[in-house]
Amino acid sequence: MFRFRDAPIRWKLIITVALVGVAGLVPVGVTILLYERAVVRSSLVMELDTMARVIGSNSTAALTFDDPQAARSTLAALSAHGSVVEAGIYARDGQLYASYVRGGNGAGPPHAAGTDGWRFEGDRFLIFRPIRFENERIGTIYIGADMSIVRARLRLYVLLVTSVVAFSGLLAMLLALRLQQVISSPILQLADAARAIAVNRDYSVRVPKENRDEIGILVDSFNEMVNQVQLSNAGLKRAHDELEQKVEARTHELKQAQLQLVETARRVGMAEIATNVLHNVGNILNSINVSATLIGENLQESRVGNLKRIAALLKRHQTDAVEFLADDPKGSQIPVYIERMAEMLEAERAEMTNELEALRRNLEHMKTIIVLQQSYAGVAGVEEEMDLVELMEDALRINQAAIERERIRVTREYSDMPPIRIDRHRTLQILVNLISNARYALGDMNEGDRLLTLRIQPTGEDRVRLEVSDNGIGIRPENLTRVFQYGFTTRESGHGFGLHGSANAARDMGGSLEARSRGAGQGATFVLELSITGRK
Repeated sequence: MFRFRDAPIRWKLIITVALVGVAGLVPVGVTILLYERAVVRSSLVMELDTMARVIGSNSTAALTFDDPQAARSTLAALSAHGSVVEAGIYARDGQLYASYVRGGNGAGPPHAAGTDGWRFEGDRFLIFRPIRFENERIGTIYIGADMSIVRARLRLYVLLVTSVVAFSGLLAMLLALRLQQVISSPILQLADAARAIAVNRDYSVRVPKENRDEIGILVDSFNEMVNQVQLSNAGLKRAHDELEQKVEARTHELKQAQLQLVETARRVGMAEIATNVLHNVGNILNSINVSATLIGENLQESRVGNLKRIAALLKRHQTDAVEFLADDPKGSQIPVYIERMAEMLEAERAEMTNELEALRRNLEHMKTIIVLQQSYAGVAGVEEEMDLVELMEDALRINQAAIERERIRVTREYSDMPPIRIDRHRTLQILVNLISNARYALGDMNEGDRLLTLRIQPTGEDRVRLEVSDNGIGIRPENLTRVFQYGFTTRESGHGFGLHGSANAARDMGGSLEARSRGAGQGATFVLELSITGRK
């Protein structure tokens, strides 16, 4: 379906000019037609009124001497007037005395005289006038006329006015076809350039300046904006290339660390530990790679979106481009906005540089985490004397980057306890997994409400309890035992063996792992109980 707003700007200008020309002539033509109609009707009224008076004056003798034949002869003179179709002379008593009907056919005049005066009835004009002799009324003259002649004359005028309006509209369209290029040509060039930049990312495109009006100012501003974008894009491209090199180097280091962890796990026969460690490292590594990719895409495309919006704004105002740029509050700000965009590009480049530095620090932090995990990648089953607070803090540090990113508040409730002998490798992996699960459970909470609580307390002479609590999504009652089953998970990206492996590791150490929750939305607590004296 064709819509005028979607038509090319050159045809909008042509049609607009033609319509304006026609719109100016139509009221004039209508006024002329109305005036002519009034004049024709007025002339007809005057002419027939005069004729009625003459016929009435000529009929006085016939009425006085009672000569109907003379009256009919007098009425027959009306045959010379083409619009008169019937006439009649009425006696003093108002009864029809003599009549005339054009062609001898038709119903003829009324049988009784009507009210003096004239009126229009449908397509006919009727007039009744008194016949007087020596100031005494002796009868009435009636004339009925057909308006066909008037209508024919008006049709001629309508045809004439319509022809003049059509010719004027055609002439206006031909002139607009010639003159519209002065306005549409630079705008079309500007639109083509914006389209080429948006589609092909060709920032070498420039628009030639043809006028010194508001469109010329817009062309200068557009060219300056593209120049600034081109310079900024080149700088951002260099920064992106440097980022890719750094990410590639850090990725290689992390992959090497992963390979070392896999080899360690393989040697000691602890596949579940290696899987959990690699899962934790892999998630963080994927986050870093995703962040790097997003930064790279933003570096390449962040300004293109603004350029497309400017092009869309110009396209929406194709029909009134000059007025929009000169008078509209938004349009008049476009040159200023383009100038400010150049400054914003420079600021954005500085901001991206800061982001790259932050990403570099995160990569260094990941390297530190890998080193920390490697320090615990010893042989499983070997008990060492450990400070439980230090062990819990190490597990927290491994998840620290995600906890800080998600703005999770951490509280600690540690009881004073001396170092104890435990399997630090397995214990750390259990705590890392529990803290990671709590972090995911807090994902749907408001940032200010996310709370993670860590507790360490003795439960007797030979046992100790380590708790990881959150106020997140909670656990349904029917899932409190199923969470430790192999393959069971409530997360779309979960694998279902983290808690299963942790529960097995706790049993291997002579302890237990338990889940507690009041239900959905009530948070959850995981309790790890260990024997202080070692495995039973």
